Amino acid sequence: MSSFTKMGITIGGVHSYDDLGLYLADRSVTQPERKTNFVSIPYMDGYYDFGSTLGAYYGSRTLTYSFDIMADDEVEVEALRQTIYDWAKTAVESPIYDDADPDYYFIGSFTSESYTANGDLPEFGGQVTLTFTAQPYRYARSAAIVITKQPEDYIGAVGDSVSLTVEAEGEDLSYQWQLSDDGGTTWTSSTATSASTNTYTTTLTEARSGRMLRCVITDTSGNSVTSNTVTIMIG
Repeated sequence: MSSFTKMGITIGGVHSYDDLGLYLADRSVTQPERKTNFVSIPYMDGYYDFGSTLGAYYGSRTLTYSFDIMADDEVEVEALRQTIYDWAKTAVESPIYDDADPDYYFIGSFTSESYTANGDLPEFGGQVTLTFTAQPYRYARSAAIVITKQPEDYIGAVGDSVSLTVEAEGEDLSYQWQLSDDGGTTWTSSTATSASTNTYTTTLTEARSGRMLRCVITDTSGNSVTSNTVTIMIG
């Protein structure tokens, strides 16, 4: 296996290590090639590059990231691969944030996934490689999102109307509340109408007692932060 690192990439507000637990093994970002239009003109030595007249234009970049994964059996390996694939394919002309380039981000689309099994260790696992095709330019990241008010735990009675609020500073912020019913092991995005606002509302029921919630806040550049995790429960 390669040397483990917690650095990685963020797509759609989901970070490869922080949210998926993936260790980045290798990364490669190609430089875009300048497009040319060489034309041979009669009675002229050599050629003429019409690209120099129209301005400089560039082709795409290729972004490649390899992640080491380990599992208890082949079934778990395939499940991990599917989770990684489902996450990566959300990149369709989307911001891709690379921790190795903290001041800039790319805009690109998912191209392919491949897997190489590792035969050196007794554990099942190997390396998943994701490839993206990105625009030639790097885009400057906007100012960091700052959470100014965190949501708070709620303890109440069955039937209570619960409101959880987060406040933040940033450019054109969007909100997505997530919930977990297994102690924070897995998180899913809420489909409630209020889940896309900074104030999430729900009704406290016995089934929801102990539910954990958090809010992912994203700006127009794709930068994101996650609020503190809170719990709602019957007191």
